[in-house]
Amino acid sequence: MIEIECLLILNDHNRDAIEALKANIAPLQAEIAENVPKLHLRIAYMTEAFEAVYPQMKALLDQGRYRNVLFNLDQCGHSHVQRQTLLDIMRSYHSVEIFYTFAIEALVSFLQKSDPVQLAAQLRPSISMPPIWARSMAR
Repeated sequence: MIEIECLLILNDHNRDAIEALKANIAPLQAEIAENVPKLHLRIAYMTEAFEAVYPQMKALLDQGRYRNVLFNLDQCGHSHVQRQTLLDIMRSYHSVEIFYTFAIEALVSFLQKSDPVQLAAQLRPSISMPPIWARSMAR
């Protein structure tokens, strides 16, 4: 059987957000511990700016010798994470993914917020598919 080691580090500068996360995650964590013995879940909560707390995160990851890591830097944006930190993340792990928000200001200013129909059209994914797929999805 496969066993999975999972370290979930949740960081938000807002302490209230972290407390809400703790309250919502605690029952799920208890259920996992009771019902999924092959999933070893460790959760760390932090309340600092990402750049300030990254060395602690890296130390936790290094202690566990995690080879596959995912960083969701959605709330950090391009102005709050140094390029050197991104390079360090990418060089430090065997397999790494970074979800990173950048240039959101340009996107938001481009969107037609005053025209709901135009806004919906701008946000609608454009997927091209073979005609046979389109017909079968229309049924």
